Amino acid sequence: MPIPDDPFAGLGDAPHDPFSSWEDRPPPADPPRPPHGSGALEHQCVAFCPICRAADVLRAAAPPEFQEHWQALQREGLLAARSLIDHYIRHLESQRASATPVEDIPIE
Repeated sequence: MPIPDDPFAGLGDAPHDPFSSWEDRPPPADPPRPPHGSGALEHQCVAFCPICRAADVLRAAAPPEFQEHWQALQREGLLAARSLIDHYIRHLESQRASATPVEDIPIE
C-alpha cells in the first residue's frame, strides 16, 4: 500500500531509462506547510512523542506564576552557560598569549 502524498510513489512502476535526465521529471510535491503568520512551528514531531506531549501538557496546565519561574530558570541556565564559554575563551586567549613564539629559521 503506497504512503499518501509519497513523492516517490510510482517511480518503481516505470522502466528505468539510464539516459533520461531529472529535468524531464516533474518535481516532487512539497509537504503541506502551516499558513504564514499562524504561529505554528515548521518542525513537526511524531504523533505520540513523549517529550513534546509532556511539554504541551505542562505548558497548558502550568499556572502563569510557574511559567514565569520556569522562564527565569531557563534564562539563568543560559547565562551560566554563556559565562562558562566566556571564561574558557579567555583561558584559551591567555594560553595563546603566553605560548613560546615560533622562530623562523631560513635553510640555505
